[in-house]
Order: sequence, then C-alpha cells, then structure tokens
Amino acid sequence: FIAFKILKKSGTSARLTVLALLITTTFLSMCISNSAAAAIIMPIAIVILVKNNLIPGKSNLGKAFVLAVGFGATIGGIGTIVGSTPNIIAAKFINDAGISYGFFDWFYRGFPFMLVLMFLAWIVLMFLFKPEVKQIQKADKELKISKEQLQVLGIFALTILLWVTESIHGIKSSNVSLVPIILFYFSGLLSTDDFKKVDWPTLILIGGGLALGFGIHSVALDAKIASLLAGMVAGKGLLFLFLMLGVFGVLLTVFISNTTAAAIYLPIVVALASSFGIDPATTITAAAIGVSLDFIFPFGTPPTAIAYGTGYVNTKEIATNQGCKGIVPK
Repeated sequence: FIAFKILKKSGTSARLTVLALLITTTFLSMCISNSAAAAIIMPIAIVILVKNNLIPGKSNLGKAFVLAVGFGATIGGIGTIVGSTPNIIAAKFINDAGISYGFFDWFYRGFPFMLVLMFLAWIVLMFLFKPEVKQIQKADKELKISKEQLQVLGIFALTILLWVTESIHGIKSSNVSLVPIILFYFSGLLSTDDFKKVDWPTLILIGGGLALGFGIHSVALDAKIASLLAGMVAGKGLLFLFLMLGVFGVLLTVFISNTTAAAIYLPIVVALASSFGIDPATTITAAAIGVSLDFIFPFGTPPTAIAYGTGYVNTKEIATNQGCKGIVPK
C-alpha cells in the first residue's frame, strides 16, 4: 500500500519513478531484512516495466528499475541497527567492549550516510542507464488501506518509537524487537504456522559468524593483524584510517558474504581501535557499513541477486556502465 502511494506521487516521470522505487525500498529495508524488502518491491517494478513493454536485457529503464530496488535494499540496511546482519554483529562487539550501544547510537551514524548513498545511487543510475523514455504508464487502481494494514502500521510505528527512545525508557533494542512479535500474535495477525516459516538457517549463520569472531579474538589473531594494519596507517590521520577501514570492508565482502566478512573483520577493527586509542563505536560502525556495501557482483548481496534474477540486467552491467553504450553521449 505504502509503495503504491509513493509511486503515485512520482507521476509519470521515468526518472522520478526510479527515485521513488529507490526511496521506497531503502526505507523499507531499514526495518526488515534487505532480501524481504527487495522481494516485496521488485514485483511492483516488474509490473510497471511489463505495462510499458520494456524488454528485459535491452531496456535501460528496466536496468535502472531493478537496480534501484536491489541497491536501495542494500543501502537501506545501513540506516538502522536492525537493517542488516553486520550491524547486529557490530553492536555485539561494541557492547562487549564495555560501551552502551543501541538503536539510536547506530541511527545517528548510519542514517545520514544512508541518505547520501541513496541519492548518489539515483544520480549514478540515471547517468549510467539513461532512460529511453521520459514518461511511463502506471496502474490507475486506487487502493484503500485495510483494518489489518492499519494494525500493522500502528505496531510498526510503536516499534520504531521504542527503538528511537531507547535512551529514555532503557529497554534494549533487542528486547524491543519482541514487541511486534507479541502484538502480532495477540492480534491474530500471526499464527504458529508463521513461526515455523522463520529462516532459522540465517539465524544459525549469524550465530556461527559471532562464534567465528570470538574464535579469532580468543587466539589473539585479531591483535596480530591489527598491529600490521596499524603500521600501515600510522601517522596518516583518523580520516585516512576510517577511509581505509571502509574500503577494506567493501573489498572483503566482494569475495565472501557480508555476515562472514563482519565476523572476521570486526574483531580486527576492535583491536585496531584499541591500539590507536580511538572511539571503538565509530570505528566499528564505519567498518560494518563497509562490509554491507557490495554492489559489484550479483552474489554480493541477496537484493543484487534478486535484481539479476529478473533478467533485465546482467553481471557486466551491474559492475560497469557497459550496458549504456550508445545511449549516454560519449
């Protein structure tokens, strides 16, 4: 319902519709998994493309549409602590370092960066995949919000409010996450069958990642690697250090999943922050954001894989601008 409302506001402009898809997916991904956000919005994008007879693999606007959804879901994941698995792992390491770190602590660091990346992604997509049409057709169907949707919206708003005001009421963000589950069950919006559909392998993966990180720390491997990195960045300033942490994180997640990258990388960052005597919260947050930003290959993040699976874009076009040859002026 919300997605259709936002898309309606963008009118018939092809460029603004790409931005609307990007905004919708980004903000949705802040509060649910990036895979789910992409899976919800991608069918809407495909319906619009089909309605306008835009051919998969050939339409530049089609490429921009599916990548706006894929990239938006990944970008939105860095906006809140619950948006992506590396964020949760980062919060765990920060809290273990003796620093109280919750929803708002991540929010004021990650949200501004998310907004910048969101609009930057739109500019890049419009440059690389210049739409072949300026105006598009959309469904004129007028949707009305149902009673169940109002209930979900109310519970959603309450959860966000509790997350943001964690410093006031003192309830940890992990405990607040139980509130919508309890309310959904008591209101009848969820049942026991829904509980059985939980992606338990993913939860086990998160636990395995944390165990891997603790293993690296227990044998002091993180301190060893951190000392080597400290020698490389010594005397070059904090800005250079944060830049290198982000870049290294991005490069690492190109080759392995962001959860595994976070589990391996963040203990090293903790040790590095300790050796430099700098704020571990900001340092670990910067590194965690880095491991969440793989836009290069389809297998980098699930949302990018979903975009690739539509057939509107191929691997080369995801990584480069080769798909817009002959359309963007040389």
